Amino acid sequence: MPSVLSVEEIKKRIPHRFPFLLVDEVTQVDYLPEVVGSKILALKNISAEDPVFKGHFPGKPIFPGVLIIEALAQSMGVLMSFDKKPHSVPLLGRIKNAKFKSLVLPGDQLVLSSVIIKYRKPNVLGLTKAFVNDKLVAEAELLCHLK
Repeated sequence: MPSVLSVEEIKKRIPHRFPFLLVDEVTQVDYLPEVVGSKILALKNISAEDPVFKGHFPGKPIFPGVLIIEALAQSMGVLMSFDKKPHSVPLLGRIKNAKFKSLVLPGDQLVLSSVIIKYRKPNVLGLTKAFVNDKLVAEAELLCHLK
């Protein structure tokens, strides 16, 4: 899948930076003027060199579930950057029905999928899912708002 947005283009849309920028590229954006139904597909490559693995867990590295949720929230922030005013910051307001289905390990590639299911400015509710090799590894409803 070719990139729609490179990491440099992503950095123009959300304020996160290494080591906390958790979206490596965007492969699909379908932004709708009515916002509801807009969707994004993005990628996060899980590297064995990621600093998180120094402590989570030595000898048995597992990518933390909270960082999967953060990656999903960042992908929603990228999606909402198509609607927001310049320099606004997407903030995570609520996590609902989070489920973690499988471990994410070094060498995995997370596919991050978000669909906007409700929009009332400045609040955005998204149904988000993360996959590795087409297998669902995490899902949650995320409420974000633009500040």
